[in-house]
Amino acid sequence: MLNTTWDDDGESLFEMTWPALAFGACAGWQPGESSIDDFKNNYDWAFYRNPDSTFKGVLDDLARAHTAVKDNGWGDTADDTLFWSNPFSETGAKFMQKMLPAAREMRMGAEQALEALYRNRAAARANADTLDDVIFAAWRLDALGMKIQFSNEINHYYWDAYQHPSDGERVENDFEEISSTNARLEDLRDATTRLRGLYEKAWLRENRPYWLGNVLVRYDNLADKFQTKIVTMRDAQRQYGLQKTLLPPQQLGFSCSPPITERSLTGP
Repeated sequence: MLNTTWDDDGESLFEMTWPALAFGACAGWQPGESSIDDFKNNYDWAFYRNPDSTFKGVLDDLARAHTAVKDNGWGDTADDTLFWSNPFSETGAKFMQKMLPAAREMRMGAEQALEALYRNRAAARANADTLDDVIFAAWRLDALGMKIQFSNEINHYYWDAYQHPSDGERVENDFEEISSTNARLEDLRDATTRLRGLYEKAWLRENRPYWLGNVLVRYDNLADKFQTKIVTMRDAQRQYGLQKTLLPPQQLGFSCSPPITERSLTGP
């Protein structure tokens, strides 16, 4: 039996593939059909020498995020398509709106996985060095869920301001939700640059520097899109302060006004 992993996209990290590789090894060693449930129930001890089910729970939480994406009609290419897309382009905005029902479940799964990993890292008495890559995976899933959630909320807030230009306090509050010291655009930019740093460390743990720049530039480009939008929104806010006028949403990349719930406005 040849048990392989393929990194054709130039971005994949080998250390993220251990659950699949371990299951492939089980399938090769054990007679008959290999039970996925039995494998998961034994994974903590077999791989981490941990006597409880902490890391099985982590895998289940991360799987929740993937299931939420697939339940909304996306296949295995969802992460690549959605994560790198510009959420303020016409196509990107449609992607983000379509995926909004999945955002909460994605973030809850990722954040519960992160909590378990940070609290129980010492429980891994073997292969503990692989946990940094699992942590990166959880942060990236959380960032994707945040991007889906926040881009829809940013869209909503600007449309709300545009539809109520005579209510100065309301307009200013909408702008503060979009871009300020710790507002949504800043959080999206900061999450992207944090992931860039985590990815660079993960890459260098297992690879030579060759090709790394071709991946990091994607993080740089995405962070630049958020930074450019921050500058654009600050300019729009200053224009409103001086002239009490707002540019049409479509001119700023807000092409639709999706329905939004109170729950999504307050976050997961």
